[in-house]
Formats: sequence, C-alpha cells, structure tokens
Amino acid sequence: FFCAVLRLIILAFSFSAGLPTSPYTPHYVYYYPKMKLVQGALVASLSTALGELAPKRGAKRRRVLDELEVDIGDPNMSMGDGTDATFLFVEEEENVTGQGVKSGKSGKKGPPKPPKAEDLIGLNDEAGYAEVARKFVGLNPINGIGGGFIIGGDSPTNPAITSPEFPVDQPDTGGPRVSLCTCDCNPSPDGIGCVGWGGVAFRYSNMVWKDPVTGDWDGMMQAHQTQDIGEGLNFMGSDRRIYPGGPVIYSVSATDNMTHKTFSGNFRQSNERISCVAGLEDKARNESSVDSSSCAHRCRNAETYTEWLDYCEAGREDKSLGFSGYGI
Repeated sequence: FFCAVLRLIILAFSFSAGLPTSPYTPHYVYYYPKMKLVQGALVASLSTALGELAPKRGAKRRRVLDELEVDIGDPNMSMGDGTDATFLFVEEEENVTGQGVKSGKSGKKGPPKPPKAEDLIGLNDEAGYAEVARKFVGLNPINGIGGGFIIGGDSPTNPAITSPEFPVDQPDTGGPRVSLCTCDCNPSPDGIGCVGWGGVAFRYSNMVWKDPVTGDWDGMMQAHQTQDIGEGLNFMGSDRRIYPGGPVIYSVSATDNMTHKTFSGNFRQSNERISCVAGLEDKARNESSVDSSSCAHRCRNAETYTEWLDYCEAGREDKSLGFSGYGI
C-alpha cells in the first residue's frame, strides 16, 4: 500500500512539474534546470526503489517538428543575455519495449530494431527545413579573432609547405576576421543552403542540416576571396550552427594550390548568435559612409537580408516572417 501511494505522489508531482514522461528523450532537448534536478532525483528513486515505471511495451517511434522554447538561464545553454533560444526538430519516443515490465507480466527481450531512413530526423524533410531557413539570415557578430595559421609567408622562418626547407617553425596565429554575414538561405530535402560573407573578406556558400545521428546543426562551407593581383584564394571546411539563428563556428582550410601558391593554412572563427542590434548598427555605419566590409554593403543585393533589416527595425517583432535576432 505504501509503495502504491508513493507511486501516485511521484507521478502527480512529475506531471505538475511538466517533466517528460520518457527517460529516452534525446540529449539535445533541454529543460529548465529545476526540472532537470527533479527528473534526476525521480529517475534515481524509480531505479532503486520501484523499478517498474518504464513506459508501456509496444513501441512506436515518432518525430515532432516543432519549436521548443528553451530557458537560457540554464547554465548549460547560457548565451549571456538571459533571453530565449529556439530549438527545432525535437525527437521523442512514445514508448520503449522490453524494459521495466511489472512483476507478474512477461515481456520479450531482444535487440532493438534499427531505425528506418524515413524515421530519421533531418532526412528528406524540405518542409521542416523551410520552417527555419530564414532564421539563419542576418549578422552574427564576431566572437574574438579566432585562430588562423598561415604557412608560406614572407619570413624565411615560414617557408611554403612545398618548400624543401619546410618546416622551420610554426608561425603565430593571424587575424582579424570579421562578423559573419548570411545574406540568404533556402531549404532542400536534406538541408539548408546559405550564401554570404565571412573570414577576412571571403564570399561563402554552405549547406547545413540537422544531423540525424548527432542531432547537431552542422555542414560544409566553401569560400572564395578575390585579390587585386592573382586568381584569388579558395577555402573548404565545416560550418557548425548551434541552433537556427544561434552561434556559429566555422573552420576552413586552404592548400597551396587552392591559393595559387600564395599560402596554405587552417582557420577557425566563432561568431555570436544573430543580432538585430549589431545588424542595425552595421547598416547605420554603412549609410553614413560606404563601408565595403559591412554586412549591409556586402548583402546589398540580397532581398532577404533587406527584409531581415526591416524586421529588426519594426516596433514589434513579427514572428510570422521567420527571422531571428529581434531585440538582441
């Protein structure tokens, strides 16, 4: 009788606190800190004392493509400004099989069935990507100067990677890079493609997706930087977005041939979440005197970026436009 009463109390408290009913919620879904603490205590108690409150058998896997507002007060996800972030493509499990069956009832045990391709989040879902594509458009302010190691400079201690004298020593990191300008994005069944500017002065295109294995927003980036003399510089690398409209970390490399023997090297830069405040300051600076390094100038031919600036200037946020960064 005591166990039955305790079970009812714990269940009632769980639902009143808004806790998820499945312990199998993926790692990339975050809840309020107080809920995480309660959930941990409940799981421990159930594991050691009750051991039978697992979900019912007969698992049916489903996907939820919806927005989850996350409290940025959570120290694990803090962006430093106390506002909310948006996560998309939340995957949940309705039930799980073969574990925690109550005494007196038999349950078949065996290895779980591997998921089918059509059940994986991030694959063949153009409608889902269309819901968040415009959240990536805007200005991501630079976060420090990043790191960049150029091989093959003018110094005799830094010969080209193709030189017989290579290497003499590792050169110091170079910089600075600038804010990331994402001028336009479009969805596809397997990801979102964006165009813009980054690095010191390179033009980039990328393709990012919600990785069905890790749950991370990441992808590929290719870039080109023109030069007054020569054929320009070319880069290839990775592009990681923490969430749609969130902080960015991109890493690119250039071989000796990709830069037409100007240099080779590896570069990494982090940028903060999209910011309307920074975007409007950038626009004002360019209007007072043309600044060729500003996002307003670099994205001047992109209608979507202009629409993002209008969204930022409005007296109230219009969420139906699908952008991000308002008031930030």
